[in-house]
Amino acid sequence: MILFGFRWLSWGRERTRRANYCIACGQTSRFQLRTRMKFFYLYLIPLIPVSGKQKVYRCTLCGATFDRAEG
Repeated sequence: MILFGFRWLSWGRERTRRANYCIACGQTSRFQLRTRMKFFYLYLIPLIPVSGKQKVYRCTLCGATFDRAEG
């Protein structure tokens, strides 16, 4: 059995300075600014990056990610 596929790998947890409204959970929370890249995985090991770096915002309450912080 060969396990392979594509997944996002994220890093960084810089918090935003002000609270924003999350449209996914409906709460006001401070978002985390994260960097992510998509990788080709083989046996759960990221091998080849298939996209460039992207900045995304992650809600600290529900974990939803967005291209920009909702405000």
